[in-house]
Amino acid sequence: ISIRELQQNLKRVLERVERGQVIDVTRRRQPVARLTPLRPDRPLAPGRISRPALARYLVSE
Repeated sequence: ISIRELQQNLKRVLERVERGQVIDVTRRRQPVARLTPLRPDRPLAPGRISRPALARYLVSE
């Protein structure tokens, strides 16, 4: 999924990730990130960005 498409459809994309789908994010067709579901038994690791922080970042870009 392109960064632009992710920005335009963030809610739907995150719903897909919550259902277990892994989504690669691309910039100019090159992979730059991977969205994966969080495991409920594992806390967010240091240095990882939370969903609200990600949403703020994508909206502000």
